[in-house]
Amino acid sequence: MSCMLEEWWRTEYADDILRHYRSKEEQLPEYMSQSPQLYMRRYLVDWIALIAEKRNICNTALHLAVYLLDHFMDNHDIDEARLHLAALGSLSVACKFEERDVKVPRLGELNKLVCNTYSLREFMQIEGMLLKYFGWELYIPTTAHFAECFSDVSVSESDFLMGHPISLYSQVHDHVRQYIKYFLDLSLQDYNFLKFRPSLTAAACIASTRICLNLSPNWPVSLHKKTCYAFDELLQCIEIMMRSHHSDQMAARCSMKRKSEDENGDSKRIDSLSAYYSSPESDSCSR
Repeated sequence: MSCMLEEWWRTEYADDILRHYRSKEEQLPEYMSQSPQLYMRRYLVDWIALIAEKRNICNTALHLAVYLLDHFMDNHDIDEARLHLAALGSLSVACKFEERDVKVPRLGELNKLVCNTYSLREFMQIEGMLLKYFGWELYIPTTAHFAECFSDVSVSESDFLMGHPISLYSQVHDHVRQYIKYFLDLSLQDYNFLKFRPSLTAAACIASTRICLNLSPNWPVSLHKKTCYAFDELLQCIEIMMRSHHSDQMAARCSMKRKSEDENGDSKRIDSLSAYYSSPESDSCSR
């Protein structure tokens, strides 16, 4: 819905929509993390996130898809061979609700992603099961929906960057947007974030962004007012995010180190071979 109403948070209906989102999130069911296939969740989420990225599917559709998949898996014992079907069905239903018609992936296109493993009838059946399970009620506020609204006040020209006034505001604003998107993606990967309200997780994404970019104050009055959360209320969620962020950084550094070591090793082997074949002793014609 939000993808079809451009920048709703800047319209005259913004307060009413945000108020309705808050009311709806109070009614969201508790996630029990009891799916027998919970061990497959991270893989499935990363997979549909990659599909969404390649097809330029909006963030709210992706977050809704993951929400549908999470709660459907949480209350069903799904055969492992049909988990991809459930994931694609969730993405399809979410896109039909959140995206414009021209960007909704066709079932045949989705089936190609799994080498036409399922019939179109099976796709329609899983969509029907999802809609029936959620009672056809897909007006569900996710972390991405709240983040859209909160991001509008995520940084201001009166903020300080590393203790200094912001001189290149547009560049800082772009970096803030990128970091918020990063933390939103991070919040999808770990089901531990599901114990928080979507609005709180969205606020924590912005707070974590400001911490990483050394923006001060950490939590200005404008964000407190917009999100209805004090900084202290976000600390537990922020801690999990920053821990995950640190793990990402460590993994990236290890990957770069291995790549550098491999390149250095290759270089040394090439130098050794060059030295050998350029030496007189290696010239077979002289022997």
